[in-house]
Amino acid sequence: MGREVGKQLKEFRVMIWTIGLSFLGSVAMISLYQSYLATSWVVQGLVWLVMFGMCYSFSRHLRSGRKGILRWFRDRINVLFVFGYSFLLWLSMRGTMEHLHDNAWYVTAFVYVGSYLSLCLTVWYVGYLLTKHSYPSITRRSSYRWIWWYALPMILSWGLYLLAFYPGIMGSDSHSHWEQAHTHEYSNWHPVLYTWFIEWLLKLFHSPATVAFAQIILLATIVGYGLYSFRKVGMEKRLLWFVSLFLALLPINGLYSILLLKDVLYSGSILFVTIVLFNIVATRGKWLTSVGHQFIFGLSMFGMVAFRHNGVYIVYVVLFLLCVCYYKYMIRILLPMAVVLFLFYYISGPVYEEIGVSEKNPNEKLGIPQQQIANVLVQNGKITDEQKAYIHDIMPIEKWKEYYNPTYTDPIKFAKSYNSDVIFEEGDPSTFYKTWLSIVAENPYLATEAFLKQTSLVWQMHQRYTDRHEYYNFRTTIQQPNDHGLQTEPKLNGLNGFLTKVAAFTEHHMWPVVWRPAVYAAILLLSLFIAIRKNGWKAGLVGLPVLLNIGTILAGIPAQHFRYLYANVLIFLFLILLALWKQENKPIQKKELEL
Repeated sequence: MGREVGKQLKEFRVMIWTIGLSFLGSVAMISLYQSYLATSWVVQGLVWLVMFGMCYSFSRHLRSGRKGILRWFRDRINVLFVFGYSFLLWLSMRGTMEHLHDNAWYVTAFVYVGSYLSLCLTVWYVGYLLTKHSYPSITRRSSYRWIWWYALPMILSWGLYLLAFYPGIMGSDSHSHWEQAHTHEYSNWHPVLYTWFIEWLLKLFHSPATVAFAQIILLATIVGYGLYSFRKVGMEKRLLWFVSLFLALLPINGLYSILLLKDVLYSGSILFVTIVLFNIVATRGKWLTSVGHQFIFGLSMFGMVAFRHNGVYIVYVVLFLLCVCYYKYMIRILLPMAVVLFLFYYISGPVYEEIGVSEKNPNEKLGIPQQQIANVLVQNGKITDEQKAYIHDIMPIEKWKEYYNPTYTDPIKFAKSYNSDVIFEEGDPSTFYKTWLSIVAENPYLATEAFLKQTSLVWQMHQRYTDRHEYYNFRTTIQQPNDHGLQTEPKLNGLNGFLTKVAAFTEHHMWPVVWRPAVYAAILLLSLFIAIRKNGWKAGLVGLPVLLNIGTILAGIPAQHFRYLYANVLIFLFLILLALWKQENKPIQKKELEL
């Protein structure tokens, strides 16, 4: 009897400690992001429930005698990852902290230390759970029809979006493609291959809805193929259906699947390459022995180079690492890639020249340098008279200061007084780069500040630097006015109103969770780390395309547009599946090499 009472008292004390620590952790986490007192009680309660559930489960693991959670943390690599990754999360989530300016130093210290320790505990526990729960790779024969079964929820759901926002969603870039598809006066400012994609589809039925429907089918098929690939290696079927339904119902996908922009198919191509790389890794390269698979490999890579200009750089890195990791299959890797690159350079070279495609503006790649120079000028940083004279020739100094927007390059890039001929026609572009590098070297803090502000969409969960109206997430209509008489004509008015309200709700009330690409990037990184720890460093190849895409956007993002990082949304759940998958050391069977 006494022993039972003692056990109950111990449970009671643990519960009290768990409630108290989870409450303190939730206060610190919310206060890192924004004022705790200004946060609604609903959000406070939800954050506390999450912290409580995690702390309680964590304590149960410790008290039950299962020491795996401690052994996981004793691994040196895991420890370094937990502390380093948690610090990056802390920086990404940290708000302006203005709400703490009138508080005592120990309150600020509590928020900083408490939030960081809470993140460390969360990463530790989630990392342990993903490591512990594995689905060993088994060979499961599956019909190709499963691709379509998994794609079906997305086709139906996104098809309803098309009916609700018929004939699709179009912005200024969409109208540019549409104009070129009709005039045949092509500009490589936006990839011409996507313009041709529109042009060819319009021959079937002359409406934006044709393009939107084609995008729905292509995206859903790629996702279905990915889920089918994981089904073949023994992944839990309920998880696969969850991913299918989640992606089908997520408002981002419904809106973007019918958005006429090259970023949509480019993001789908990144997912396609990701799935192909998974098949290569899962079969230790043997998947490439099939001619059909080599065609699929080449097709996925062609999508990367065709639909956005930065895709070709990603393809080269992936190609190099594939050849290093699977050198036994180098010929089977290089042959389809030789065809892809030949087609790409032939089309973008002689064919473009033959039909008179105008080149993209070289000034586009100067966005980050322009922002850094402008910030130095605005902050009165160190700059020589010679540098100032050169910059003044490009655009008057006062205009640099006037047009500088910390998160948007267009005001400077498209200013009437901006003379790019000074850089590219009258002078040598290397002069601009030398001037820029010298200014950065003299003003490292101001240059870093400008870089972090301009790239905040990539790495920051908390929107800290600008007003929300400067961020572009989505639209639900065809932009007006336009020269082609295109306008939104919903086929289901009631559904149009409902889905518009759903999208607005996610933007107004779920902004930090739904519409910040850094949230998905954080999940990608954690999942990929666990996958590498489970299955070796070659598993990292699977996440390479999306990480390289993030890197290229980080190097030159022109504006805070969610579409640049839409691939994060399509891929993050697949990398969670990758983290849950455990490759077995066994011979590869023939049926694993199917499509």
